[in-house]
Amino acid sequence: MLFLLTCTFCAANQSPQHVRVSFQYIEVDHPFLTEMLAARGKGGAAMHTMTLAQVKDGKAKILETCMVVSRSGQKATVESIRELLYPTEYEPTCQGLFGPVPEIQPPPTLRPNEFTAFETRNTGVTFEVEPTIGENGHFIDLRFAPEIISLLRFDTWMEHKDRWGEDSYRMPVFETWRVNTSVTLLDGQFEMVSVITPQPNKPAPAAPRKILVFVRADVIPLPR
Repeated sequence: MLFLLTCTFCAANQSPQHVRVSFQYIEVDHPFLTEMLAARGKGGAAMHTMTLAQVKDGKAKILETCMVVSRSGQKATVESIRELLYPTEYEPTCQGLFGPVPEIQPPPTLRPNEFTAFETRNTGVTFEVEPTIGENGHFIDLRFAPEIISLLRFDTWMEHKDRWGEDSYRMPVFETWRVNTSVTLLDGQFEMVSVITPQPNKPAPAAPRKILVFVRADVIPLPR
């Protein structure tokens, strides 16, 4: 009887457990971040509380919140993206052997330059997590790689006009916020895991705003 009870107990402990992982991206003033990091004894939970207070006062802004549930020891990926297809190689306007090609109006859907190669870039939010619950059930080892990519603008690579009008070559400019690390978290408590510096539109001695990345992992009880 003791043997059967022990086996039943072990089987219950080895049953799959779920972990809810959430990320928050919060934009704050650079001086606030500096003062908060200078204060000793401030854990991730306290930093998160201080940052939310800034949000309520209108001095900080929540930019993104992500969440996914995974089994302990298994990977999970979430994508909220938009595919952007843009040309990377092209052939210039055709020229005849003895000069320009005679004036022939192309169809409205065609451009004088023929693009020969393209590339696809995913813009939006992508994050991958792999949580593993510790033996005592109170700590979670978490590997994660969140990434946010945004299209900033199109820069003119070369100005060009032909007999059909404006035909300059423009290339997209992207901004990427990426974190790739591993941490050990206490069940149910936030931790600040990274600080991202968004690039200002104009050169400046220091970026006026910073983006704090908070993560939290919660062990979810399985239904009985």
